Amino acid sequence: MIYAGNGMLRLIALEGVTHESGVAGHESSCDLHFLAEANKKIEGSAIDRLSVSLHCVLFDRTSGRVAETVRLLHALNDASLDGPAHDVEQALASGKTAVKTSCAFSQDTFTAFRADPYKGGKPMPLPHPNDANNYAHFADAVNKLSGQFLGFPTYDDWATFNRVANDQQGSTRVPDRRSSGNIATWPNEFSNVDDSRRNFMRYYSEAARHFMNMCEALSELCGDIDEVKTEAGYQALLKTLNGIVAHDVPVDFIKATLLALIGLAQRPLRDIVSGVDGQTQTVSFEV
Repeated sequence: MIYAGNGMLRLIALEGVTHESGVAGHESSCDLHFLAEANKKIEGSAIDRLSVSLHCVLFDRTSGRVAETVRLLHALNDASLDGPAHDVEQALASGKTAVKTSCAFSQDTFTAFRADPYKGGKPMPLPHPNDANNYAHFADAVNKLSGQFLGFPTYDDWATFNRVANDQQGSTRVPDRRSSGNIATWPNEFSNVDDSRRNFMRYYSEAARHFMNMCEALSELCGDIDEVKTEAGYQALLKTLNGIVAHDVPVDFIKATLLALIGLAQRPLRDIVSGVDGQTQTVSFEV
């Protein structure tokens, strides 16, 4: 809480997850977090001017990770990012491997995300066009950044795997992205897949499953925000935001998650800024 004057308090909260890799002092990191802000009178519990935004901050300290970020910037296919992408490439070519890339999703972008509905905690009958679209966007983002998506190539193939994991061989039940089931099982339909590849397919496809659930969580977030009228409601919202980042974010695929979310949002990039902060090349933009 920050005193904002005139008897008002400013409530500011961060809910997020950070993944680091590398030797101490040379870590690369991926940070995905929500920023929730609201006003509240000192005497009272009513919330005013609530806003929630989603932020992704990438800090790269190795040439391989910087090169991946360059691919990310090019994959966004926005002419306004050509200059910043060039700046990052120049930093990489000159031996500088400290690059910070920041992206913020404004609250109004949450309405752009779609997921197929559940009823009574159960998935509705097929088809699931929204989930299939979200799965395809995630797989495509991984392909663009790392050269290959090693999971099940289509939503329908993943659905076959998910049925068996949640039921048995030959199951025709509705696929349930909210439940991983027993992923140690393997569908007879894919018995020709080598054992060496199966774990990769499980790992990548589980990340895609989490991404599909994240899209659902984001699509429902607008309604959750609208219902917040009191400080107690604000605290409950923070728990929801924490649940999203704790359970639905495929941590090892945050860059692919960022790319896929931007593709699904179908909103223009704005406030693009490229610069240098000490020894770090920086790029920031909003969606």
